[in-house]
Amino acid sequence: MGHPGPIGHPAAGTVLEPSLAPASREASEKVPWRRVAMDREARAFVASLPCHELDVVEIGGSAWSDPRFGFRSYRSLSYPEYDICRGPFQREFCGLMILEQVLEHVRQPHQALSHALAMLRPGGSLLAGTPFLLKVHPGPPDLYRWTEDGLRILLEEAGFTAIRTGSWGNRQCLAADLQPGVEWTWYDPAVHSLENEIQFPLTVWAFARKPSAGDRAPYSLAPYGQRHPDPLARGLGVVVLSKNGAGRIERCLRSILDNRFAGEIVVCVDADTTDETASLARRFTPHVHLIETGGTLESALPAMVSHCSADYLLRIDDDETLGGNWDRAQLEALVRFNDLTHLILPRRWLVPPGPEGTPEGTPRFIASEPWFPDYQVRFFRNDPGLIRWPTTIHEPMEMKGRGMVLFDRWIEHYDLAIQSRPERERKAQRYRRIRPEKHLSNLYLYEEQEIELLPADRAGFTEAVERYISRRAQRAPQEAPRQAAQAGRPYRAGSEIRFEAGNNGAEYTRQGWSDPEPWGRWTNGFRAEMSIPLERPFEGPAVLAVEAEAYVRSGHPTLNVRVVCNREPLGYWSIETRDPVERTLPIPASALAGKREIRLAFYLENPASPADSGEFGLDQRLLGLGLHLMRISAAG
Repeated sequence: MGHPGPIGHPAAGTVLEPSLAPASREASEKVPWRRVAMDREARAFVASLPCHELDVVEIGGSAWSDPRFGFRSYRSLSYPEYDICRGPFQREFCGLMILEQVLEHVRQPHQALSHALAMLRPGGSLLAGTPFLLKVHPGPPDLYRWTEDGLRILLEEAGFTAIRTGSWGNRQCLAADLQPGVEWTWYDPAVHSLENEIQFPLTVWAFARKPSAGDRAPYSLAPYGQRHPDPLARGLGVVVLSKNGAGRIERCLRSILDNRFAGEIVVCVDADTTDETASLARRFTPHVHLIETGGTLESALPAMVSHCSADYLLRIDDDETLGGNWDRAQLEALVRFNDLTHLILPRRWLVPPGPEGTPEGTPRFIASEPWFPDYQVRFFRNDPGLIRWPTTIHEPMEMKGRGMVLFDRWIEHYDLAIQSRPERERKAQRYRRIRPEKHLSNLYLYEEQEIELLPADRAGFTEAVERYISRRAQRAPQEAPRQAAQAGRPYRAGSEIRFEAGNNGAEYTRQGWSDPEPWGRWTNGFRAEMSIPLERPFEGPAVLAVEAEAYVRSGHPTLNVRVVCNREPLGYWSIETRDPVERTLPIPASALAGKREIRLAFYLENPASPADSGEFGLDQRLLGLGLHLMRISAAG
């Protein structure tokens, strides 16, 4: 199935809009009035690049073939020789891509830009120009128009960053071009004005860049942008990072293939690799890319993901494999029916086999905290607007949207099992040097710690989960005293529930809370519940008011909380401050009618552990909302 391709082979008698011109064009040739400003901006942009280092590809024309530009190499690709909507001509082979008067002529501009991104090397540049207020110019068919904002969104959705757009036009030029029998109005500087009236853009252009290692994608405040009506339209993929991983990469990739859930496997190999990692990876997948990492996994993540086309990605390292149930149908159903943007997976740290009292060679893992469950956000929707990339080593990736913790599948981490003690000591020293405030070196030098070891099989995993849940339950205040207190202390509308130690908040809190503190009480985990018996039922709507803070910090700036009352959603809080602030939500009468008890549930989308921001062995709780006081009053 074909489609009209980029400009380059017009039908006989067809007059096409001229493309961007070399620097001498205005002085020596006729230039369309509508194109003068765009030509100048494009030349200035290209001049700002290291032209002598650039391998340039121009789609649908050859206006930039002039050797005076000084490009290291230049290639023009035109339809039907090359159809940009069908796929990349070659991956990562150019430093500058020029799409001049192309996008409006292709059937699938989103696909075209996705393939342009794939052809660019990390950090490479894109120059794109399109008309806006212009007569339809078929041959090939003229299909689309974009404003500056529209072109920016198109590029963002394709994965480009550092986007800069511009436009030019005025009513005089528009009127001149619309005269009957006029193809283009040629620019005469003595007659024609270059005044820009932004309400009448005739031409629109953009300059953009492909993400490279170290780029950070900010949070988008916009909702998820309908990239696909079906969130699994392009399925599930895996992305792997490796450096000098020849001894590890085959085990990792074989684990992925054996589980048969990934439609795409992408391997990114650190450009400083000196062994056969890339050639070994190509035995398993054709999607192998060399990337600049900046020395850490965290700095490489944006570049890694830019090579992936799947809508959901599992990120795994070359010293890891998959454990548990990775059934594709179940995973798709879980994501689809719960509208999840990410999954939080346990990871277990394996150690060398052969403990006393067990058969020689029995694999083991550390079942103690913080080595287990070592929650990881590893499975996520491939949408840059939902992702906050880490900026430094040992900083977690964060996701917007709904997540879920799973305990039927996990990641096996072999670092402790395959690295010698001296190798791990060198790694710990490096981490202390890079980030002394959060080096986590004790995780790697585990021999000095008091730890529990269990067999590294499914039964061992199940036992570790049960022990973890039991420890959490023992830390929580006992439920029986609360139930007894609840029976004698019905709640009076408008009165205060205070959460500091020794006050009445303990009577109403149920699962999902840490111990009371002198100031109040933290939620602990992804859900916290309250049960509040009423002195008398509400006769209409009410208002829930809380004075609360959030566990936020520099690497975790926002807490998202969803509040439900008697199974009816009340609303959503996005909190960005540690300062206690009063927040309110209306409770509809339908949630209260005839009820002698109010059951509140706080769903924490992204709680965080203090241990993640400090040294090994600190507070392991998953903190979210810190409540000081609460009131429930009749509305109005």
